[in-house]
Amino acid sequence: MNQTANDPLDLKLMEVVNRYERLIRSQLPSAPKPSKAPEQMRKENEESDLTFISLRPRNKWFYSVAVGKHAFFRQDEGKGRFDWHIALWIVKKEQHDPALRILENIERQRRNFFVVKPGVRLRNDWEWKYLHIIKRYYLRDNPAFSAEVIAKDLVWLVTETFPKLAEL
Repeated sequence: MNQTANDPLDLKLMEVVNRYERLIRSQLPSAPKPSKAPEQMRKENEESDLTFISLRPRNKWFYSVAVGKHAFFRQDEGKGRFDWHIALWIVKKEQHDPALRILENIERQRRNFFVVKPGVRLRNDWEWKYLHIIKRYYLRDNPAFSAEVIAKDLVWLVTETFPKLAEL
């Protein structure tokens, strides 16, 4: 993705995080703050080409809202194309076991979120390295971009997980 500072997708990402900021501060003042500007991530081995904004409360885990092509998981099968997703990534391996229970609880509460564990094989046989939970915005279910919907889902994910993960 060749994007500039005035790219419409960058502007939409900023719209999501601005709405997130307005919604989250009254609910959870200590919630993570978004990065200042969109970042690029291109990983051929994962078949990913994303623009994202991260919310990094710790070096062990972080949240993101992203647009673009991302790795395709078993849970995506039959659901069609998606451009947008939110995620919570658990980076440090020593946090995987205690965090997994928190993420699986989110998956049980909201069926449109799914957990991906390290070791999962992608379509190109690449082995996934991270523990995370994702919510995709499939075009068949979300034909029009909605910063409000994405921001509310991100706020919900943060309020449900941030206090618990901070205790780990």
